[in-house]
Amino acid sequence: MAIFYISALWLIPLELGFSVGIHEGYSVVLSIVFLFDTLLESITLRAKHPALARFKEPTLKDWQAHYFATNFIADSITIFPFELLPVAGAEYLHLVRLIRVYKLPHIMATSPKFISMRKGLEKALGIGQAFSGIFPLMFCLCAFLHVQASAYFGLERLLVSVIQQLRKSNSSQ
Repeated sequence: MAIFYISALWLIPLELGFSVGIHEGYSVVLSIVFLFDTLLESITLRAKHPALARFKEPTLKDWQAHYFATNFIADSITIFPFELLPVAGAEYLHLVRLIRVYKLPHIMATSPKFISMRKGLEKALGIGQAFSGIFPLMFCLCAFLHVQASAYFGLERLLVSVIQQLRKSNSSQ
């Protein structure tokens, strides 16, 4: 799942900021993957989740009650490919998909694959766990700078088009 979140975090701002067209198939694939993720999330008991600590023996029903009361709405909204709607400016609705990125830090912290990669990096570079914690921070910084740069260029593109429209309207009068 992390690859889909990272790709969305990279491609969606790129599309909006630089007018790079993302194939419609990407939206369909994201919808399908997010649908299955939501379904699996709702039927998989997470007994170790901190919200279920108050229960002696948490059940799937307890988890579902928690999930439907907290993250289900955000997860459900991101399933629908709003950016494919035939309306002006629909590409900006692609931003709705980025809501799902809230899951990425948890995945990176608990995924055996990411933990294995971090430990391998620590061993290869001969660094400690405290120092290896800087790599997720560097990823967050790069993602933040990418989103900021894309927003800057998108805003510039928008301002240029508004100025051109104003010039056209002034010259026609």
